[in-house]
Amino acid sequence: MALRITITLLRHGLTEYNEQKRYLGWTDVPLNQKGYHLLQSTKENYSYLAPEVIISSDLMRCVDTAKTLFPNVHIKQSKSLREFDFGCWEGKTYEELKDDLLYKKWLENQTVVTPPNGEAYIQFQERVLEGWNKVVVYALEQQLKHIVILSHGGPIRFILSQCSSTNKGFWDWNIGYGQGYSLVTDGEQMRRGERWNLLQEAPLMENEAGFIHTIK
Repeated sequence: MALRITITLLRHGLTEYNEQKRYLGWTDVPLNQKGYHLLQSTKENYSYLAPEVIISSDLMRCVDTAKTLFPNVHIKQSKSLREFDFGCWEGKTYEELKDDLLYKKWLENQTVVTPPNGEAYIQFQERVLEGWNKVVVYALEQQLKHIVILSHGGPIRFILSQCSSTNKGFWDWNIGYGQGYSLVTDGEQMRRGERWNLLQEAPLMENEAGFIHTIK
C-alpha cells in the first residue's frame, strides 16, 4: 500500500505589526501578547493534530507559534518558507505609502513591480516552491505520515494555489492566524507530480456528538 502523507500548512500567530496593518515580511517581529492568548484559546477549544515533525520558517513569529501549539514536537527551520520580502516598505502602512508612485504601480501589478531593496515575485515563487519540494522529499525519505509547515500567509496561499487540487487562486484562500489547511496524497501521486487533495481546514473542532468539523 502506498504511503499516505498529510501536510498541514499553518500560519503564525498575531504580531504587533499585523495588528497595526504594517507590511511584515523578513522583519523578525515576535508574537504579541494577544497573539499568544489567541493561540492558547484556539488550542483549548479546537484540535491541532500533532505531526511527527514541524518544518517552520526561521522567523521567530513562526518558531514561537510552533512551540506554543506543539511543545513536544521537533522543529526544523527553513529560510525558504519566509514571507515575501517587502524591502524598504517593511514596517510601513498603506497610509504611509499610498502617495509613493512605485508603490501604486506595485499594487496594480505585484508580479512585475519589485519593492525597493525587496524581493521580485518570481524570486518569492521559486524560493517557496523550493522549500515545499524539500519538505515533500523529506517526507518521502523519512516515510512520514504527517508534517506541519508553520509559515506565513503569502507562502501558504502560494503553495495552496499551486499544489492543491482545489481550483482557487492566490487571494481566494483565507488564512487566519494560527489556522490553515491540510493537504493529503500518497507516495505514488507525489512521484507522478499530481496535485494534492484538500483534506480539511485546521485546526478541527469536535462537537458534543463526537463529529469533527472544520473551524470557520
